[in-house]
Amino acid sequence: MNMHSYRNPVSTKKMTVQQIKSMVYRTGKAVPVIEHVHTLVPLGESETNQRFPVLEGILGVQDVIQECIVTHYNANGQMVSEIFLALQYRPEDPINIALQQLYAGSIWRGDIVAMKKGKRVLVTALKNGADVAAAKHAVDMFLRDTHPILLAVVGAQHIMPTFPSVLVV
Repeated sequence: MNMHSYRNPVSTKKMTVQQIKSMVYRTGKAVPVIEHVHTLVPLGESETNQRFPVLEGILGVQDVIQECIVTHYNANGQMVSEIFLALQYRPEDPINIALQQLYAGSIWRGDIVAMKKGKRVLVTALKNGADVAAAKHAVDMFLRDTHPILLAVVGAQHIMPTFPSVLVV
């Protein structure tokens, strides 16, 4: 499985920088925290000229950042939410206790950033309690879905697991 990136470099020098509210599950923190992700927003934003969340500003550059979009549907088949996840798995870190509180079986080591996916743009801010709840649900579903992947590499310090880039729940 290849690592997929939804982020494409902004192709113009004409842009603004927006602070987009996200939820971050940091290793060593007992609860997720709300943080703002610097996001490059090109003037004339379009499908081919998308905004670029600078996730490295939150997660750093020392480890690989993987991305996943989690789409949640209700029982009637209607889309309820789409959440963009930025994932940084670090096997040398302790288990992330904030993630373990969300999903008791979690053995995730590293950080996860959750942002609302926009309808016409890659990411938008988490604006209210419903958005935050959707982000928590998406992270929980991601952890449950990828738990077998982590179990397969537990104890293998130099193996970087590859996570799905799309998850439908």
